[in-house]
Amino acid sequence: MHYGWITVGVVLLAAAGTRATPSVMMLSLEKDFGWNCGIISLAISVNLALYGLTGRGGRDAAL
Repeated sequence: MHYGWITVGVVLLAAAGTRATPSVMMLSLEKDFGWNCGIISLAISVNLALYGLTGRGGRDAAL
């Protein structure tokens, strides 16, 4: 296996972990800020949509 594929795997795992972090902190965000689940989910959805629209990590990043 080429050394570069290991690097790609580590980067993809790190990116997935970063994007999944808000779901782990859901209860803390509800308790600390007094937000309900709907507001937090809306904020996460907007974040993911804007992240997808920027094109990061897609075909353009590799070129």
